[in-house]
Amino acid sequence: MHSVSTRDWFSRGGALGAASGVVLAAVLIHLSPVAGELLQYERAAIANGQIWRIVTCHLTHWSPDHLFWDVAVFACLAAVCLAESRRATWICLAVSAAAIPAAVWVLMPDMPTYRGLSGLDSALFALLTAMLIRRGAAGGNWRPAAVAGGLAAAFVGKTLFELLTGSTMFVDSGTALMVPVPLAHIIGAMVGGAAGMPASPGRANRLTPDDSPYMNNPG
Repeated sequence: MHSVSTRDWFSRGGALGAASGVVLAAVLIHLSPVAGELLQYERAAIANGQIWRIVTCHLTHWSPDHLFWDVAVFACLAAVCLAESRRATWICLAVSAAAIPAAVWVLMPDMPTYRGLSGLDSALFALLTAMLIRRGAAGGNWRPAAVAGGLAAAFVGKTLFELLTGSTMFVDSGTALMVPVPLAHIIGAMVGGAAGMPASPGRANRLTPDDSPYMNNPG
């Protein structure tokens, strides 16, 4: 019988549970307009010391439509990325959660408020793309790389659409009274891409037990 330690459980099932907690938190926050106001990125409030908004802004949304697309994409991508590499996924989410609002703060000083998981979705999307490229390079298989190329092309196309039209592809930004922020998606994608690539060329051909939750499973 294979025993599972507390640490091992948290690393595997607990990691997916934590990602599910992000989705649940976003839904619960959306049900409370007051919570959304207190947790959104608000430049003036952050300047006055409410620094928690830098991280909690990702859990706030402008409309049910905005919430649905953000959490649906997050749930799917988080599940796939965690199955590939827990370490890379958590690094990706932690760094992008801070980097995105920091970029908005520095590069978009006229942006008073910001909400949404879409920046983190973009980070996970790029992370998955990078890990597919890594897998293809390690195994000499062109198929993962071809899939990664398709994903990258889709992301570039979506970003260009947002930049050129000033609207989102899936969410009705007019009804939600929101302004798309392609910068958040670009920064997220940069972080995700970096997190998914090996730290050194030699590491591309090595997977540690933490890189894949299936490495230690018997059978």
